[in-house]
Amino acid sequence: MKKTALLFVTLLALCASFLCAAELPTIDQVLSIPGLTGRIQVSDDLGMYSWENQGDLNGIGTKMIVLERRAADKAFTELDSGYPDSMIEGFPEDFGGVDVGDAELYVRNDLMQLLPEAYRATSLAEAGLLIMAENVYFWDSTIRVTDYADSSAGELPENATLEELAAFLSSYKPEIESIKYYPVFASATLVNLYNTATGTAYLYDYTYTDGKLFSQNPEAYYKWNDMQTLGEVFSRVAFGALNQKKLAHFPAAPDPKELVSLVTELEIVPGTRLDAWQNLLTQGQYAPALASIADTYWETASELSMLDPSDEHRAVYDRIIGARDADMLALFVGYCNYTGFDRSIGDIELTKDYLAPYEEQWAEDALRELTGIFAGY
Repeated sequence: MKKTALLFVTLLALCASFLCAAELPTIDQVLSIPGLTGRIQVSDDLGMYSWENQGDLNGIGTKMIVLERRAADKAFTELDSGYPDSMIEGFPEDFGGVDVGDAELYVRNDLMQLLPEAYRATSLAEAGLLIMAENVYFWDSTIRVTDYADSSAGELPENATLEELAAFLSSYKPEIESIKYYPVFASATLVNLYNTATGTAYLYDYTYTDGKLFSQNPEAYYKWNDMQTLGEVFSRVAFGALNQKKLAHFPAAPDPKELVSLVTELEIVPGTRLDAWQNLLTQGQYAPALASIADTYWETASELSMLDPSDEHRAVYDRIIGARDADMLALFVGYCNYTGFDRSIGDIELTKDYLAPYEEQWAEDALRELTGIFAGY
C-alpha cells in the first residue's frame, strides 16, 4: 500500500507541475517513474525518425521504447482555378498538403510493461530501438466544386429522338461562375522499428486507407471510370486494325500485353476473357478482339444503367445501349453527374472527412503482436 500511495503521489505531483507549466512531460520524465502505466502524451520531437528512411536493425542493442505517433492534420486547402481567366487543372503533382499543428507523440507504457525488464529503456538515450505505430497522409484525390449561375439541371425533352437528345445534351451548358479545388487525403498506418544509432526505419507492417470519395453515386462513378479504360483499349485496338490495312498515318500495331495490362485490375473483365483478348491480339486477329471488347463495353453499360436510381434515366440508357452510341453515352453520363454531392465544403472540413482515418485498432493489434514477439509469447 505504501509503494502504491507513493507512486500515486509522485504521479499527481508530476501531472500538476506540467499542468501549471502548460507543458507535456518528456519521454525521459515518463520513463523515470517506476511502474507507471498507460498511454501518455509527451513533448519530444522525433521528427528525425522518418518511415521513408528504410534500413536495417544492425547493432540496435536490447533496450527499447514503445511509442505511438499521430501525424498532424492536413489543411483543407482551397485552390481557386482562376476560371475563366487563367484556368488551372487542380493541385500540382508534387502537392503534399499543409500541416495543421504538430504531430502527437505518446509513450505506450502499458505495452512496455509486457516486455521483460531487461528490454525496457529508462531513457531515450538508453534506447537502441524504438517501436512506433504511426500514420502518414498522402494526397489522394481532389474535390472540384463548380458554382453555376443557375444550379437547376435542365429537364430532358420528352419523346425526343437520340439525335434530339444529343443536341440537347451538347447545348446544355449552365453558366459557370467559379471552379475551386479541395484536397482529399489517404492514410497509411504503419508500425516501424527505428534504429536509434542510425536513424533508419524497418517496416514491420502497414495498412492503407483510401481517401473518401465524395460522390452521390460512387458505384456508378467507378463503373464509368472502368468503362473509360475499356474504351481506351477499344480505340487503340481499332487503330491497330486500321494500321494492319496499310493505312500508314495510323500508329503501329498495339502491344497486346500492354493493352491487356490496362484492364487486368478491373473486376468487370473476367480473367478468361482477358486471356482470350491477348491471344487474339498476339495473333493479329483484331476483328474478333474488337467485337469481344465492344460486347464487354456495352454489357458494362447495362450494369451502369442499373446503378442509376432514376427510371427516366434507365429508359434513356436502354435506347443508347440499343444504338451502341458511345458519344451519346458519354454526353448522358456527364448529364447524370455521378460525381456530384450535396454536402457543404464547410461540413466536410468540420468533420475532417477529407482525411482518411488513422486505423487505431489495427495499430493497437500490430503493436501488441510485435511487443509479444519481443516478450516471447
